[in-house]
Amino acid sequence: MLHADATTALAEYRRIFPGEAVDSVKDFLARNPDDILRSNPAGHVTASGLVFDGNALLLIFHKKSARFLQPGGHVESGDASIYDAARREVLEETGLGVAPSPLFPGCVPFNIDAHIIRARPDRDQCEHWHYDFQYLFEPLGRDVRIDESEVDAFRWVPLDYPFATSGLINAVPKLQELLSKRTHS
Repeated sequence: MLHADATTALAEYRRIFPGEAVDSVKDFLARNPDDILRSNPAGHVTASGLVFDGNALLLIFHKKSARFLQPGGHVESGDASIYDAARREVLEETGLGVAPSPLFPGCVPFNIDAHIIRARPDRDQCEHWHYDFQYLFEPLGRDVRIDESEVDAFRWVPLDYPFATSGLINAVPKLQELLSKRTHS
């Protein structure tokens, strides 16, 4: 079910963003019809939330990565969809409920990012790929309560902040363009 959901989400994403280079995600899904979860040592689908309050994005300082990122993580077998996995991850890591952003259709990823995760011999983890489906959300409140087992801090960051992580390098300009189109229409 999650493989079919990821395939459908990718197809919708490609329809909306036809110029985006997501062939590696398509190839991964084609090669792995039975295992897109964390149990696949070559790579897996992850889900994250771009939580935008109209002025700033919510970032968390992720302990394992030792950097500020959008909330997100591994898709689990109990998730009804990749979208639901992103909502769950945001809630787990920040304590915030979220709703689909009025700026973009909720069930379609706003950005898809493929990136390599380095080997972690201390955790018996080989190098592998994350195929991150990023959904655009608006927060249902501002009372962030971080999960201190995974997150050290959070901050609301304006869109003109110099984002350095791969997923945000692509997502933020798309969000700026979307906002610009809405203001000029």
